[in-house]
Amino acid sequence: MKTFKIGFKNYNKNYRIIIQSWFYSNSFSNSNRNSNLNRFIIRKMSSDSFNYDFDLAVIGGGSGGLAAAKAAANVGAKVICFDYVVPSNHGSKWGLGGTCVNVGCVPKKLFHVAALHGEAMKHDVGAFGWEFKNLNENGNGNGNGNGNGNGNGNGNGNSHGNENSQEHGLGHLDRNELPFQNNWNTLVTKIQNHIKSINFAYKVDLRKNSVQYQNSFVTFKDSHTIQFEQNGQIKYVTSKYFLIAIGGRPNQLNIEGGQFAITSDDIFSLKRAPGKTLVIGGSYVALECAGFLTGLGYDTSVMLRSIALRGFDQQMANKVLDYMKDFCHTKIIHKAIPIRIKLLENKQLEVTYQQSSSSSSSSSSSSSSSSSSSSSSSSQEQSIIYTEIFDTVLCAIGRHCSADKLGLKEIGIQLDAQTSKIIVNEFDQSSLNHIYAVGDCAFGIPELATVAVQAGKLVAQRLFTNSKQLIDYHSIATTVFTPIEYGSIGLSEEDAIAKFGNQNIEIYHMQASPYEQCIIEKREPFVSYLKMIINKADNEKIVGLHIISPNAGEIMQGFAIAFKMGATKEHFDNTIGIHPTTAELFTTMTITKSSGTPLPKGGCPSCS
Repeated sequence: MKTFKIGFKNYNKNYRIIIQSWFYSNSFSNSNRNSNLNRFIIRKMSSDSFNYDFDLAVIGGGSGGLAAAKAAANVGAKVICFDYVVPSNHGSKWGLGGTCVNVGCVPKKLFHVAALHGEAMKHDVGAFGWEFKNLNENGNGNGNGNGNGNGNGNGNGNSHGNENSQEHGLGHLDRNELPFQNNWNTLVTKIQNHIKSINFAYKVDLRKNSVQYQNSFVTFKDSHTIQFEQNGQIKYVTSKYFLIAIGGRPNQLNIEGGQFAITSDDIFSLKRAPGKTLVIGGSYVALECAGFLTGLGYDTSVMLRSIALRGFDQQMANKVLDYMKDFCHTKIIHKAIPIRIKLLENKQLEVTYQQSSSSSSSSSSSSSSSSSSSSSSSSQEQSIIYTEIFDTVLCAIGRHCSADKLGLKEIGIQLDAQTSKIIVNEFDQSSLNHIYAVGDCAFGIPELATVAVQAGKLVAQRLFTNSKQLIDYHSIATTVFTPIEYGSIGLSEEDAIAKFGNQNIEIYHMQASPYEQCIIEKREPFVSYLKMIINKADNEKIVGLHIISPNAGEIMQGFAIAFKMGATKEHFDNTIGIHPTTAELFTTMTITKSSGTPLPKGGCPSCS
């Protein structure tokens, strides 16, 4: 065996042929030959690899960490994966899978879907001929609803009640008057059971891929050694390479009583119905949570310090906000910041906040105003102090990284001073080139689960195969799952103009009434809006694609492939659309924003 010591620099096909001949001349079964061969080569690829316990130690069992661990193990590397969840301030904790599976993408989407079902029953189904039986003349249900709006009582609604529900929906009723209600505990239990099934599947998957799993918090002892506690004892593990994928956690509210606010770490497993809720923040997390809480029937307010969806196209962001305010009736409190939260004897929360008096268009529903004072002299605006009582306060003001708690600075890893994220190069390497970071804990990287997955896979492939492929961080599609979804890829209108110049940018746009809603009078007649941003100086290459529409996430996923392949306006023009869909309007765009031509109203724009 000593004959086959192989280093990275001198490993080539001839060595593999020699090793392969040795393997096939020995008594390995056919099914195990390839696996054993790969493992043998990986372990021999570094002359000093036998000095370490593992080829790769992954810190973080979320999207990126699991992807990297399995990808490395699949080509023969010896891998260990550490994962540990520090409970939130309210005691929330979860299993293997990271933010996405436990307190992010997965539960968020399920709550979003639940809210859409409720909105459809409340506003839409009557227009499509569905009637709620046992409604009285006010549209109220008599009896106990069974979840689909059919009461078990004996009273029958008269014609006025049925007409009201059919033609106008039930949007005029508050939550307690509806003939159906969402059961919060049932929803939470169903979703948490689904999440637990994923947690279990991940553990099984690691075992099947021969990845050792350890549920422990680790710190670095030196650049190749980590330490952790197990059964009251300190243990050490060495590895040739490390990949850090610890994600991020929500920022806490740094005000008096801020500890009474929950975050997205807590909302999806909340053991009680949230009731009247204040969501603080304008991030996509804030708007998504406010959206599904409103859809589930809870009185919900969003408190914005400045703009919503910072970093996204602001025209699209404002359309999302307008839809939430005008149709969903989510209350928007503009230009406001919380000052303190007081826990009352009845467990409700009294929130005191300061709001600029120039926000006359805000939808604040404050119960009292205690004082007013002048703000900074530069703006000469008045600020008014309000207090209002809520059942729940949810803080969604951004996220932070806890990489500074891993002992990284002590071994020479550079962290961003403001965010504590790990500074990486284009190869996802930290300042120590054998320690990598992917996902939300890496500085300057898009905070998306699928980004972490791809980056983790590619790091493993570069380390343990001949791959040279790097991740493309510039062509990433995303969707905000607000009540009307917003999908995008590429540059916002603002960023496109800043990058290429206003003279080189052309913006095609169109509005549409989706067939999911086009015969519902209560809905806005043109809910969907599409925008295509092209670079005239580069063969009309598409540099940004945006859509607000039902199912925008499903729509944008398909167009993301064309975008990544460098699609131009001509490519889209030459594509035959699927009719009748909202997405087909991307293939028929002729109206530019610069022309000032009004967008068509009524009819079928794609038929013209």
